Amino acid sequence: MEVNNRFDEIVRVMYQRQLKEYMETFGYMSPEERKELREWVDEGNSVYENPCLLWREDGRPMDYISAIRFAEEMANGTIRPTSHPPSDTEEGITF
Repeated sequence: MEVNNRFDEIVRVMYQRQLKEYMETFGYMSPEERKELREWVDEGNSVYENPCLLWREDGRPMDYISAIRFAEEMANGTIRPTSHPPSDTEEGITF
């Protein structure tokens, strides 16, 4: 159990360092966004993950603030998704 506790502590420290760097380099965040981000990291998550399970076009998870903003814009109808499953009449990617 000591190994697990040590590992958990290493991950927690790493996530706190990520948080500090992210907040210094991301740009503007509202006080509410900062609060939510800190809570997300305090719960044991990386700033480079998101609760919406949204992914960037390059296949990596969307960072927390970008994902939250994107999800809010989607919910408000201010943006629409840029990709969708192809219909029967459209050419699509074959998997």
